[in-house]
Amino acid sequence: MKRLALVAPLALMSLVASTSPAGAAVTLGSTAVPSGSMPGMCSGAAVDAQLTDDPSAPYFAPGVGRITQWQTNTSLDTAGQPLTFVVLKSVGGGSFNVVGVDERTLPSPLPPGEVATFQLAAPIAVTAGETLGLTSAAGAICFWQAGAVPVESTLTALSFPGPLAPNLTLTPAETSPGGFTMNLGATFIPDNNIVTLGKAERNTKKGTATLNLNLPNPGELTASGSGVKAASARAVLSKSVPAGPAQLLIKAGGKKKRKLNETGKVSLNVAITYTPTNGDPGTRSVKVKLIKR
Repeated sequence: MKRLALVAPLALMSLVASTSPAGAAVTLGSTAVPSGSMPGMCSGAAVDAQLTDDPSAPYFAPGVGRITQWQTNTSLDTAGQPLTFVVLKSVGGGSFNVVGVDERTLPSPLPPGEVATFQLAAPIAVTAGETLGLTSAAGAICFWQAGAVPVESTLTALSFPGPLAPNLTLTPAETSPGGFTMNLGATFIPDNNIVTLGKAERNTKKGTATLNLNLPNPGELTASGSGVKAASARAVLSKSVPAGPAQLLIKAGGKKKRKLNETGKVSLNVAITYTPTNGDPGTRSVKVKLIKR
């Protein structure tokens, strides 16, 4: 692959592997150096991006969320080399649209001899399948070749017609053979936003209500509150839920149930807690009115 230029290995044993960030987050990609690999310079006037994934360090966003920071291993770079971080979405035919760019550091000064971390001034919102890319006109190390990297792991070099900006389309310039992986990591925070869909569906015979929800990622869903009894409205009762539509069956308990039986109606303050896989819990409070006739 002509654009993805390799450079001679220097002191590879001194390179430092990236570590997972503290807190509830997912580390995408890797800045660890594969055993026996060769470092390769960025493709100049092109964006390098992972085309087929490395299973040991996925470079593709696993769901809906945001990228808050990115990392690259600068142990073989010269101080001051510029580097630009990009998030990309495949649009078919080998082309990609720019989802977001690190606008705070264009270009980024690279401190040499470490794993450099760059905090984004504004998080980049991403959806499942979007990938990470780098570009540099000054020969920074963007990728590694061979070593222990799976042979199916490949990169793409993408040409861009002007300044990188959201919605710009990048067209394929070249694809690597197998055994390439990006020198790039990023921190992904799963979205924990709960979206309620329409009004609660009441069963006035049983005195229950079903809440229809939409969840951006798989995770766990629970509900609580004074006099609140909740369960999944699916056939299999479980607090683990996939991404997409979900239902919660709300019942009254204790004093609230006695009031419902005596008066035929009761209001419950329900706290819905949704914790996406590898993410932080998010809670939304809703008022649910139960009617029993």
